[in-house]
Amino acid sequence: MSGYNGGRDGHDGGHKGIRSRIREQESVQRKAPEGRRTRPGQRTRRTDPSDQHMRQRGNGLSGGKRKRNNYRFIHAGLILIVILAAAAIIYVQFIKKGRDEGVSDIEQAAESGELTGLTTEEQIAADTDLTEDQKRLLGLKASLESGNSVMDTLRKYFPEDIVLYKDQRYVFTPIDDKLKKHDYSVENLKVLENGEWQYFDSVGQVISHKGIDVSSHQGEIDWAKVGATDVEFAIIRAMYRGYSTGKLVEDEQFKANIAGADANGIKAGIYIFTQAISEAEVDEEIEMLKGLIGENEVAYPVVVDVEEADGGNGRMDALSVEERTHIIKYYCDQIKAAGYTPMIYFNIEGAILMLDLEELEGYDKWFAGYNEDFYYPYQYSIRQYSNTGRIDGIEGDVDLNISFLE
Repeated sequence: MSGYNGGRDGHDGGHKGIRSRIREQESVQRKAPEGRRTRPGQRTRRTDPSDQHMRQRGNGLSGGKRKRNNYRFIHAGLILIVILAAAAIIYVQFIKKGRDEGVSDIEQAAESGELTGLTTEEQIAADTDLTEDQKRLLGLKASLESGNSVMDTLRKYFPEDIVLYKDQRYVFTPIDDKLKKHDYSVENLKVLENGEWQYFDSVGQVISHKGIDVSSHQGEIDWAKVGATDVEFAIIRAMYRGYSTGKLVEDEQFKANIAGADANGIKAGIYIFTQAISEAEVDEEIEMLKGLIGENEVAYPVVVDVEEADGGNGRMDALSVEERTHIIKYYCDQIKAAGYTPMIYFNIEGAILMLDLEELEGYDKWFAGYNEDFYYPYQYSIRQYSNTGRIDGIEGDVDLNISFLE
């Protein structure tokens, strides 16, 4: 069994320049007005010299006015250009001030010591002049520029969603307020030098229990050596159904494992990798399970393992969310009817994309997640956090878990 990690994405962008064009203006030549022709027989008016002089003076006065008016137009035009230029400068400064106002405030606060030690993202979050959407966009940019992964960044800035990566795309699923939430906190988590987890309560007492899950993949286990360690529980695979053939197979080490755990004071639970696609196949698995357990004590839950088969080509992978949920719910009811405590195992992908969690709210959960966080928000009682653990008595890697069960 394994957890789930996110993926990558990238984006390239660009911009286009603006090309200016110059237009040529053609000069328009005005024609002087043509004089009138005298009609035949029309008398030509004699021009008095004084009258001619007055017309000349009049023409002179008219030309002076045109010159003065031209000066006025030029003067007014220059004033208008100055006003427009000043307005443009003021407008640009205003826009720049509006754009940089938050940054300026932050820089001043930083110089005064108010924001000493804050990261860029924290500075953005502290700016009261930014809207929440602006903070989110600027924060996303700052987080990615500082080297954080796309997945970590998206999960931080979309806290109202559960974000995961599937089939080369990011999936955003709103957190369901109707489902029970856990209250686990990274502040109470301690990761030891060997990579093992311990969880503490508010007064500093360890409240988690150390466990493993095993199958025939671990080969023959020396349970006496395991019992001499601080392992408190072991969840043991009893059987599996072939994800292509549908053949039901007993785990060849199950009987030795459950007997060895019981003999060495280790609480035993059981898990089944099912590929059942009908109630009849579930019934078949339950009957086989009861025969395998026999007289052995099962102190921990009997777990239905919900995972996508390699390549997504398993028998159950063809089921819809509703169909798979129905099968798992029926399975849990049959486990309970057989006298055991049912539990469902999944990772974040199984929980969000494969099951209707609201329909399974009444059953306990075992969650697989290998990051040192408690990002997945819903309630669970066992956490699988590593598949590379090392335990005396087991050759090679083994899955590590912590349990919050009493």
